[in-house]
Amino acid sequence: MTGIDLTDARCFDEIVAPFAAAYPGADRRAVISMWSLYYFSTLVIPATVFALVLGMRPPLALDETRIVFDVEKGTPKSFIMSDTPRAGETTGIHDRMRPVMQGHAQVLIDFLQGHARLSPKLLWNNVASYLSWAVEEAGRHVDGSLEAEGRALLDDPRLADGSVNPLSGLLCNVENQGHIHRRRRLCCLRYMLPGVGGCGALCPVPEGRLARERQRAAKAQ
Repeated sequence: MTGIDLTDARCFDEIVAPFAAAYPGADRRAVISMWSLYYFSTLVIPATVFALVLGMRPPLALDETRIVFDVEKGTPKSFIMSDTPRAGETTGIHDRMRPVMQGHAQVLIDFLQGHARLSPKLLWNNVASYLSWAVEEAGRHVDGSLEAEGRALLDDPRLADGSVNPLSGLLCNVENQGHIHRRRRLCCLRYMLPGVGGCGALCPVPEGRLARERQRAAKAQ
């Protein structure tokens, strides 16, 4: 389907219906937030590789992208770019990620704010969690300098055009038993879904951290 069709309420509800059916009676906000975790991970992780590791600007704005969905699960499988990314067109990481962040994530988040009554900051925190992981992995496995470059996406208070960076400040460092962990500022609500564990150390809500511990304990039995 074309990406922009996802912002049509009827189309969105049809696509997400199989995913929502797995959580009957659950709070719809938690369901859609959980769905967005699948969506943004599928979008952001490969896009970060293009922009940060390969130095390319992936053409992934929502209105220039086609999306392949798993119709039985209601989750995205892949994104089809309208053109081939080219290296060297822009030098700044904010510019290279602009189609993904402002042209895609921002448009979808604006839609979900109204349609699913979800906080934009919660949804941006869902983006930030996967972006942070991708940046750390690029630094760990490719080049340590890439992590510092990619951190600008999460830490800079302003974007290249001077507008407010919606990702800024959504992750913080906390110490736990001598280890430093990245923690979300806002909970993704996944702990409210039956059978789904919390985010562990990443979760800002004690109940979310306990939910992950309970899930691990149940699997160990």
